[in-house]
Amino acid sequence: MMWCVLFVCVFVVQANTDTTPKLEPTTVTTKTTTLDTNSTNTSPSTIPSQSQTLQPAHPPVRVIEELKGQNHNVSSGKIMIIGDDTIQIPNFHFDGTAPTAFFIVGKGNTITENGTKIHLNGSTSPLPPYNGESVKLTLPNGLSVKDLDWLAVWCFKYRLNMGYVYLNKEMSPNPPQTLNLNDRVTSGPIILINKKTLYIPNFRYDGGSKNVHFWVGNGEPSSDGRMVPDEKGSLEELHVYQGQNLDISLPDGVTTDNIDYFGVWSKDEGRSLGDVPIKIVRGVPEAPLLKPFSFPINTTTLILPKCCPLDSVLTLEGCEERPSVPLFRPPFNVYEHNLTHFSNESLDLKKIIFTPYVFSPKCETGKYPLDEDNDQFAILQNASLLVKGAALAGILSTEEFCLDYIESQNETVMKILVCVPEYKIQTAMFFTYVIFTIISTLCLAVTVFLYLFWLKVEDIHRRCFAGYAFTMAVTFLSLTIVQTASVEDAGCEVLGFVFQIFMIASFTLLGILCFDIFIIVKYIDEKKFYTLRKRGYLGIAVGVPAFFMFISLVRNLVPDVPNSFFKPQYMKNNCYFDAESQRTIIFYIPICLSMVGSAVCLIWTKLITIRYDRDKRNDYFWIEKGTIYKFMFRQCFLTLIIMTISWISNVLMSFLDESSGIFHAAIIFEALQGILIVAVFTMNHYGSSYLDKGQKVMRVNRVEKASNNFFNFFDVVVRNDSSLILR
Repeated sequence: MMWCVLFVCVFVVQANTDTTPKLEPTTVTTKTTTLDTNSTNTSPSTIPSQSQTLQPAHPPVRVIEELKGQNHNVSSGKIMIIGDDTIQIPNFHFDGTAPTAFFIVGKGNTITENGTKIHLNGSTSPLPPYNGESVKLTLPNGLSVKDLDWLAVWCFKYRLNMGYVYLNKEMSPNPPQTLNLNDRVTSGPIILINKKTLYIPNFRYDGGSKNVHFWVGNGEPSSDGRMVPDEKGSLEELHVYQGQNLDISLPDGVTTDNIDYFGVWSKDEGRSLGDVPIKIVRGVPEAPLLKPFSFPINTTTLILPKCCPLDSVLTLEGCEERPSVPLFRPPFNVYEHNLTHFSNESLDLKKIIFTPYVFSPKCETGKYPLDEDNDQFAILQNASLLVKGAALAGILSTEEFCLDYIESQNETVMKILVCVPEYKIQTAMFFTYVIFTIISTLCLAVTVFLYLFWLKVEDIHRRCFAGYAFTMAVTFLSLTIVQTASVEDAGCEVLGFVFQIFMIASFTLLGILCFDIFIIVKYIDEKKFYTLRKRGYLGIAVGVPAFFMFISLVRNLVPDVPNSFFKPQYMKNNCYFDAESQRTIIFYIPICLSMVGSAVCLIWTKLITIRYDRDKRNDYFWIEKGTIYKFMFRQCFLTLIIMTISWISNVLMSFLDESSGIFHAAIIFEALQGILIVAVFTMNHYGSSYLDKGQKVMRVNRVEKASNNFFNFFDVVVRNDSSLILR
């Protein structure tokens, strides 16, 4: 008996002293009938029996989203579903310019013209203009809202969806989010977990200001706001943050209902370092009345980035809205960890509450989904991603990945998407560059063989082009060897000198080609000054590169070659030369002089051809030769353009981002030089006709040689027979 009295006393004391708020059950008030036993008007018929069902006085009303306008200024307020067959659209706007616009309803994820028309007040006329009126739709033919998926404003003439809403769209169970901090401080989109708790993903602050705090207030950010404790509940000034995820609890008396903004405020500078609006966010959950320790101790909340909006999934065309989206519940393992290690056993996924926020990393190289078969990955308890695979390895913050359901071939599977590693692009570019340099080398080498050993050209201009093709072939061969062979130290220096000599020689021969076409056009004779041109061109082509090589040898025995030519970004060779600024001057002086000289010669040549076309229009010799000379001029002009673009692009590589499309295009164009130049000189009417002419000449020469051998043999036989007769 004493134990019972003691227990009751303790219970009463605890009940009187415990001030912790309690969750009270919802009180349901029902209207009941009270029998007045003193009343003589009471009748048993006025008392409802247990078998009777009380019908509601009004049909149920359900509020859904507003119309999502697509065209023709279509918009509305929140739409109300009244009962099973009535749709009320408040504040409806439509400009009325679509000729065959109707309300239509239908089923499925995709809105099409195959829906059912809804005629207003029995009229079959298209929709007139609306400017904020309320529209009441009654579904025809016994249709029910439960049997439909969407309502749209559709123009049948142009097959145009002007605005739509999903009728039975599931409300997202996930908390809403606002914008991301983007000033002196940055973060991902801030999530309003409830009216008292904010979640800030990827918060970054360099600590460069003094007396900085989290801040809330009304109106525009100002000193009239209120300080907010940090993630540890401290009111001390903020320290350096490098991408941490923060849980921020609003102070007493402050909720998301009575503030306009949340931000970071510097008291010393008297300005906001970054802020986001809070007042505009709707649907924020109420804060729980129980204190945090009242939650189940085995439950973990994990907040992760979702690639698409909460009501959308990822398809091949991008993010697409769906009336029903699977619950955000990643099936991937989640591991506990500390600063140095992580557990080998995954947490129980059933005890993890996954909460998404919309964030998609910006990837210049694109995103790709991790593959469970080829990549090992796991989500850590701090929301980072541990990856170990062939394409990527390391720990990624929530700024570097996102999760979403990918819809393809009637299958929806959740995947983790990460940015395509830069080295993947570099590897693809490396192989492309090497393949094109090999093809260019082969094209140039074949051209040299055709001109010198098969056709055995004699005219100086074509011999100069053969020399130019030879120097370019050696240049590209040296580039190919540097990228494909493991060269170091002495090998790098040798290849560097080879590249320097033949690169300068190729530009020198380009200048000689342009000067030679000037001489040919001026005198209308390919053989003018034949011996002088032959010896002079040979001396210049050999002397200029030899002179600059001599300077390099005397100066420091190091090739004067810019490192950009050897493509160090691919990390396939160890060739690197010092003294970049000095080397640039020595290497580019002859190239610049050659380009300027070539341009001057071509301009002068063009002026001469214009004058000859005017003064020698009746000169048969010029008419016959001028067409060929003009074509030779165009060959030199196009070659100069190709070489100039390649040279300028190589200079600009030092100032371009290695991941930019322009940078990659410049590299590809440089590797294609040999192919383009060979195409300019051979793959045309005159080039092919010259090759055909060369084949015919060789056949004629072989026939003449055979006939000469026959007649020589016949002559010997006749002479022998004559000597026999004389005897």
